[in-house]
Amino acid sequence: MAKGGTEWAARIRGEVQKSIIGQDDVIERLLVALLSNGHVLLEGLPGLAKTLLIKS
Repeated sequence: MAKGGTEWAARIRGEVQKSIIGQDDVIERLLVALLSNGHVLLEGLPGLAKTLLIKS
C-alpha cells in the first residue's frame, strides 16, 4: 500500500478506536474489507457496539 494509504488507514483506525475500545482486531478487519471493497458480517452478543462500529 502506498505511504498515503497507510497514513489514511492509521488515521481512520485512530478515530474509530476513540469510540470503540477493546476491539482492535475487529477494526483492523473492517478496514481491510473497506480497502478491498469487500463485505463483512458482524456477529456477537448484544451490547458489543456492533452498530456503533459500523456507523463510525
